[in-house]
Amino acid sequence: MTRQRAATTAQALEIELDGRRIPYQLRRSARRTLGVQVGRDGVRVAAPQRLPQRDIDAFLSERQGWLIARLDAWTQAAPTIVLRDGARFPLLDAPCRLQVVRGRGTPCWQDEPATLVLPCVAGQSVFAAAMRAIKARARAHFDARLAHFAAALGVVAPPLKLSTARTRWGSCSARSVRLNWRLILLPEALVDYVVAHEVAHLRHMDHSPAFWACVHALYPAAGAARADLRTRGRQLPELVAAAAGDALS
Repeated sequence: MTRQRAATTAQALEIELDGRRIPYQLRRSARRTLGVQVGRDGVRVAAPQRLPQRDIDAFLSERQGWLIARLDAWTQAAPTIVLRDGARFPLLDAPCRLQVVRGRGTPCWQDEPATLVLPCVAGQSVFAAAMRAIKARARAHFDARLAHFAAALGVVAPPLKLSTARTRWGSCSARSVRLNWRLILLPEALVDYVVAHEVAHLRHMDHSPAFWACVHALYPAAGAARADLRTRGRQLPELVAAAAGDALS
């Protein structure tokens, strides 16, 4: 979860594995080894700049059982939630209802029962308005936890930025801490683990034993949380707009 390198242009390719056409995104860089990731957005392959395509194909073919199993796991584990009036979505792992009301105003979060009251006018996208409110709620919660763990470590927290990355929960540099807005859908304990992880990078910009000791000092249940995050991350729902358009009529 350290600072990302500058992104390179991705190439959309596909390969046939076990009779299935598997699309994937290929990125080439100065790295020396091949790597593959499977996530909500599909398969991503990172390869050395001059590596022949046949070597990449062989690499994927050798791992076809694992790759297909991971793809199927993501497909089965990630439900879709359409953000429209009456929809229910997780907020810090608790059920929250979306209530769309006509008119102008500021979104309001109610606790009993948990509800996002979302004012919308005719022609306004319900999905876009709901996502703005959810991300604003995420920022407020993350800011508070970032301040908490930075104070515990005795460091000054850099500015917080929200991330939309598909396969990374957070990253840290001297200039900012980035946290994936989707964390707001997960249990608060897992949010705290990710924030503690990134704050520890303010002392150790690596994953050395000293870094992990710092993480565990900030968040003693880090080991269990790290394992739980892998499972929960695959089960996170995808929040989407209504297929036929979601503008309020």
